Amino acid sequence: MNDVDRAASALHHLDPTCSREEWIKAGMAAQSAGLGFEDFHAWSANGGNYKSEADCRAVWKSFKANKGIGSASLFRMAFEQGWQETVTRLQTANGASVRLSISPARKAPVTPIKQAESGEAADVWQRCQPAPHDHPYIARKGGLPDGLRVYPADASPLIIRGQNVAGYLAVPCWSDGKLQTLQFVSGDGPKLNLPGASFNAGYFIAGDIANSARIFITEGIGQAWAINASTDHAAVVTFGAGRMKTVAEAVCLAHPTARLVIVPDRGKESQAEAIARSMNCEWAELPNENPSNYDASDFALEYGPDPLAALLDRAKAPTKPEPRFKLLNGGDLHAMPPLQWRLRGVLPALGLCALYGPSASGKSFLGFDRAAASAEGLEWFGCRVQAAPVI
Repeated sequence: MNDVDRAASALHHLDPTCSREEWIKAGMAAQSAGLGFEDFHAWSANGGNYKSEADCRAVWKSFKANKGIGSASLFRMAFEQGWQETVTRLQTANGASVRLSISPARKAPVTPIKQAESGEAADVWQRCQPAPHDHPYIARKGGLPDGLRVYPADASPLIIRGQNVAGYLAVPCWSDGKLQTLQFVSGDGPKLNLPGASFNAGYFIAGDIANSARIFITEGIGQAWAINASTDHAAVVTFGAGRMKTVAEAVCLAHPTARLVIVPDRGKESQAEAIARSMNCEWAELPNENPSNYDASDFALEYGPDPLAALLDRAKAPTKPEPRFKLLNGGDLHAMPPLQWRLRGVLPALGLCALYGPSASGKSFLGFDRAAASAEGLEWFGCRVQAAPVI
């Protein structure tokens, strides 16, 4: 295991859904450790607050070589979040002691959570128990426990970013029937993502997506519950605004006939509109007077389910550009200026002309003869011809 592989393992163990200050610090440390932009971007793209590749590249370019945070910071941050490596010493022939660090494989960190038996999402999920209806977060948001679990207090402790997630709601992220990662939600709302695992194109569904004519795309589980309860249509959890386009594309691929509606938090309307335009779907906007990050769940708790359903029914569709070609009716054709002819009554100076007839009726011969007349400027079957190059 070389130093670059070891650094990559440490970086990909860190939770990319962190503050921007921590994110920049991790990037500077990764660069100091010899990692490239591709590693930094691949790690960043799994964060719930991921913006874009352009944002990552701009920040990466702002780092100054040999200035700022060193590679040691990367490993310290990883150790604080539970990253581990095995250190052994070998005795050489001359009696010298050689230190060997055996790190997890690159981009496949193991034991990412302190004191946990295993960091694999499936193993952690198996330790969880079905979520009860009266879980504090479910009760506060008026949600349902369907498809959710809780990490039990009597299981091996899971420590994520310094927090023991015992009693936290476990929200699974699925893709093609395979569990990708988990998000843990406490009773009062703070969310922690399982380190060392990627969301990929996964999501969580609230409601019956197979029988939904409309599918709503939203950031969190609270918003999904509120939308599903208000509309009786399925709502998909993206686990962060930065993953809305990725998830919307995956849902569209799996359910091509459904009508997709992007429902962003306040302040992210332009992002939702851009996604809707690129995918030819719809987006909904919450009232402008609400503060930033105000969401559909807040709206439902404040005004009730029916007003939320009415608001979502007013979802906007992108304005389609004026078509280049328009279908003309009889009146339109009659109002057009006189046609200019290349071959009077047969071939227009500008436009298309079709020569059609049964097979072996002489179309090709007639076409060649007409082309020759056009090239020479000769009269053709009594029709005046304006000479022009012919291909």
